[in-house]
Amino acid sequence: MSSTGRVGGAGPGTTNSGDPNRWTAVLLQWRNWSLLAKLATIALIPLVFAAILGGLTIHTQLTQVQKYSVANRLVTFNDQIRVVVSALQAERTQAAMSSRQANAAAATKVQKQTDATVKALRSTAGDNQQLDQMASMAWMNANDQLGKLGTIRQQWQSNPDSAIGGYTDAIDQLQMLDSTLGHQAQAGDLAEPTMALYDIDASTEEISQQQAIVLLGIARGSVTPAEADLLRASQARQDDKVNDFTAMGEPSDVDLFKKTVTGSDITTRDQLVKQAIDNAPTGDQAANSNTGDVSNTSTPLNISAQDYNAVSDSTTSKYQKVATALVQKVHDASANLQSNAGSGLTTAAAVLFSALPFALVAVWLIARQLLSSIGALNRGARDVAAHKLPQAVADIRAGNEVSTEVEPIPVETHEEVGQLARSFDAVHREARRLAVEQATLRARYAGVFVNLS
Repeated sequence: MSSTGRVGGAGPGTTNSGDPNRWTAVLLQWRNWSLLAKLATIALIPLVFAAILGGLTIHTQLTQVQKYSVANRLVTFNDQIRVVVSALQAERTQAAMSSRQANAAAATKVQKQTDATVKALRSTAGDNQQLDQMASMAWMNANDQLGKLGTIRQQWQSNPDSAIGGYTDAIDQLQMLDSTLGHQAQAGDLAEPTMALYDIDASTEEISQQQAIVLLGIARGSVTPAEADLLRASQARQDDKVNDFTAMGEPSDVDLFKKTVTGSDITTRDQLVKQAIDNAPTGDQAANSNTGDVSNTSTPLNISAQDYNAVSDSTTSKYQKVATALVQKVHDASANLQSNAGSGLTTAAAVLFSALPFALVAVWLIARQLLSSIGALNRGARDVAAHKLPQAVADIRAGNEVSTEVEPIPVETHEEVGQLARSFDAVHREARRLAVEQATLRARYAGVFVNLS
């Protein structure tokens, strides 16, 4: 029997040649592949695609986990920035209050507190190696400005206006860093609370800046025209940030803000700032004010530094209460994003690494059973063709009685292979019956010729 009579034909592995053209021809003649090769192909191709898709899913989830992990560290970095900003604001206020009175103990206390927060910030920045290019540049600028604190502090008594400006510049750089980190960390549910928190922090800084400028004016007797312009610009920025917050913030956050940032202290502070602006000298009065001579300026600013500090601190406290709620919201969102991404990664990995072995085992069991059935059918058919049927024919010719019943091929399944085995049994049975009938007919014809003779 020729090799083409083998079950399934030649597979892609039957060639001994290393010729690429020969392999190409074998691949193109896939109809002649062995059944094992065909089964392996139809089973492995989907499994390979599933493994690739699963790997891509795991890679995506892992990327998300890393992204949210970085975002979580940046949120912590932002917290430290806010602490330093708060310390610098307190030191700026102290500098404004001490511009006309020596208070070494109070100055030393707030400066030590600021130095401690700056040291912690630099340590946190050193641990954050995931800063993008813009954030790295913003940190370098902010750190450079923090390095000038020593020079700024030396100007408390000699040039308080310059000292206040130096603190404001440092805070501006830190808030720019805060904004840059916020944009880098924004992901999913982090975007809205991060932007809302930035608006509240920026508004708080404007209130603190106004506090320092007005305190300088109280100590001097009035604010200068330049300081009045600064106050107007600061109020405009504060209003813009509050409007941004109320327009873009979540309803629950806006509702919290409206319920918290209200009261007579808010109104009183606004009135005192307006009074300081309105009291600013003009014309010749402005010239005298710029030289430090307040005797010929407008009516001295009749505001108590203690009272103004009280309403300013109260206003700042209310803004900070809203900020604290937003900080918690940012932390919760960051933790949830990281947790969900981690859960997604675990689930994807578990499904992939449990489903693939199960699929491979299932494919192996089914292929093994199918190949076993086909092998039994092949062996049974060959045995019938080579031995059983020829033996039956020989027995018939020898005059022996031969039964038309056949031994079934040992394939007991009911699917297509089992049906094919039963069909072959029927063919075998019919062949034996026809052989018996032919032998009987030959015997009868022989008897007729004998009788005729």
